[in-house]
Amino acid sequence: MVGGLLAAIVLHGVWDWAGLASPDPVLLFKVHGAVMVPIFLAVPVSVLVLRRRLVLRARVGSPDDPSTAPAPHDR
Repeated sequence: MVGGLLAAIVLHGVWDWAGLASPDPVLLFKVHGAVMVPIFLAVPVSVLVLRRRLVLRARVGSPDDPSTAPAPHDR
C-alpha cells in the first residue's frame, strides 16, 4: 500500500512538473481536461454499471435477468 502511495505521489509530481515546465502556461489545464476529466467521469459510471450488474445477478428470480430465475418446481 505504501508503494502504491509513493508511486502515485511521484507520478503526480512528474505530471505537474511536465505541465509547468512547458512554455505554454495553460498546457497543464489542457492536458488535465483532455485526460483526467474523462477518467474522473468514467470511473463513477463504471462503478455504477458494475454495481447494477452485481445487484441484478445477486437477486434470485430477477425479471431483468432470466439466468437468475428460480427453477420451476416439480409437482
